[in-house]
Amino acid sequence: MKKKTIFILIIAIFGIAAITTFLLRTKKQIPPPIKIDSGFSNYISGYTGGIVSVKSNIRIKLASPVDFQIESGAEIDDKFFDFDPELKGKSYWIDDRTIEFRPEQLLPYGTLYESAFWIEKIKDTPEEYSKFEFQFQTSHQQFSIKNTILKPYSNKNLSDNQLN
Repeated sequence: MKKKTIFILIIAIFGIAAITTFLLRTKKQIPPPIKIDSGFSNYISGYTGGIVSVKSNIRIKLASPVDFQIESGAEIDDKFFDFDPELKGKSYWIDDRTIEFRPEQLLPYGTLYESAFWIEKIKDTPEEYSKFEFQFQTSHQQFSIKNTILKPYSNKNLSDNQLN
C-alpha cells in the first residue's frame, strides 16, 4: 500500500512539473516599454506610438527640416524603418520634416511592434542618436452587446422589430 501511494505521489509531482513547464513556455512574453532618451528631442519632435488603429500609417516628425530638397508625397527608395514583427510597405515624404511608412496591408489586431528609425540616413548625428527605437501596438478587436431588447415597432405588425 505504501509503495502504491509513493508511486502515485511521484507521478503527480512529475505531472504538475510538466504542466507548469508547458504553461511557462507557452506564455507570451511582453517586452518592456522602450525608454526614449531625451537627447532624441534634438532630432525627433513626434512619432507614432501607443495604441493605433490597424489602418494606421507610421510617422516620424523631425525636429527641424532636412537640409536637402524633397518633394511632398514622393516615395523614398532608402529603407528608414525596421519593424519587429516585420512589416512590408513603402515610405513617403509628407513634408520637409515628416516621413510616413505605409504598410501594404492592414496591421494585425493586438500586435506590439518594436520599431527603429534610422536618423543617420537623413541627418548627421552622434552615434548614440543614429537609430531611434520606439514601440506601438494595434488595438484589439472588440465588440459587445449589452441590455438587448427585441420589441415590435407596432403591436399590430409583429414582423418588423427593433433591437435596443
